[in-house]
Amino acid sequence: MEEIVGIILNNWTGLKMCIEHGMGGSNSSVAEKVCCLIKLVIEKLNCANVSWENISDLLEEFMDVEFNTLLEDGSADEVAQIVYELFYLFKEGNKNEINRKLNLINVKIPLQEEYKMVQPPHPAVVTETDTAGNSYIVENASDDGWTVVKHRR
Repeated sequence: MEEIVGIILNNWTGLKMCIEHGMGGSNSSVAEKVCCLIKLVIEKLNCANVSWENISDLLEEFMDVEFNTLLEDGSADEVAQIVYELFYLFKEGNKNEINRKLNLINVKIPLQEEYKMVQPPHPAVVTETDTAGNSYIVENASDDGWTVVKHRR
């Protein structure tokens, strides 16, 4: 089901525009947010008495909090209805109908595949010398934006 939700989210113009305009932060931050959103949607779908309106509310709140975006175009409702419908087809085991509906959309790649978190094998390490002749090891930690500077003796 994660893949299906990811495909639907990858076809959501509002979300894609937020990501493309940097409103979600760095690629690693976007990857975390996308995974979190998919997890939240699936958790909500698995709740008793869930409706597409509950999913829409979740999408709107997530976009507001995580992407600083207020949706006024009704797209959260559209996305929620599609996700809700496909979830129930999934629960029924109706793979043919799911595939038929997914074949009607443009992008077939789940959003989480486009923003996979790739951890660098080793942090970038550079040795620098200040004006007093002291050497320092500088490690760039790009995932959180901080730079670690260690005194070298």
